[in-house]
Amino acid sequence: MRRYYPSYQEIGTRNLENLWREIQNRSIREGINPTFALTLYIEESAACGAQGSYGMGCIYERHTARQMPSCSADPETSLSQVGCLSSYVNRAPNFTGFMCRYSGEELDSNDQCSTFKNNPNFPNGVRFWYDFLSEGQSQECQMQIKE
Repeated sequence: MRRYYPSYQEIGTRNLENLWREIQNRSIREGINPTFALTLYIEESAACGAQGSYGMGCIYERHTARQMPSCSADPETSLSQVGCLSSYVNRAPNFTGFMCRYSGEELDSNDQCSTFKNNPNFPNGVRFWYDFLSEGQSQECQMQIKE
């Protein structure tokens, strides 16, 4: 992890494994692909190892505008992050619209964005970590990108 996130803070292997299991279980209950939730957990916060980060990068719940605690304020914030993530997933018209909105981009009238100005590395980072986590899994677990 430190290779990708130089300021990574180790939170303990046992604690990390327990949190990953909880994230997987909560994601399934929320109807979110658990591999995708874990992808955002790594991409956005180095699994809460990046200082000042928000577990899955979700700072405000979409339907309540309630601010979420950061990882440093609450190491188990990642569990509430699944609910926050769900507030975006459930309102997105499609995956591209979700990615644009979640990244904080300005959307056009079709709920799309032409570029990722706020976080230009977000789409590639998501793809990298999703591919990494789903490597060796069945085809339906692999990311399908329509060119």
